Amino acid sequence: MNYTTPKKNVRTSAVGFRINPQEAEVAIMNIIKLILGAIALVFVGMLLLWALGWVGTLLWYVFWIGLFGAVGYGAYKLFLKAESKALGNDPHAGLGPMDVNMSWDEYDKKYLHK
Repeated sequence: MNYTTPKKNVRTSAVGFRINPQEAEVAIMNIIKLILGAIALVFVGMLLLWALGWVGTLLWYVFWIGLFGAVGYGAYKLFLKAESKALGNDPHAGLGPMDVNMSWDEYDKKYLHK
């Protein structure tokens, strides 16, 4: 009978070569950590590309909205220029307090039947 206390969790191979289970577990954990780190880097890269895509999309929308706004503003200025050329410098010059108080008959006699 062997009354000695055996070592805890000792594994033996042929010829009594002893493998320390803690060292094997540490090596396996290091490999798992490397794999998980690589996966984390891939996901972080995907997250950065996603954020960059949002920023690019927002800039693209700002560009097109600004372009349409600039075209609209230019058209408005051209319209004002053409209007002032057609009506004179003051488009409201024909309206005065005297014309407002006239009835339709007076207006017809004064302006339409000359």
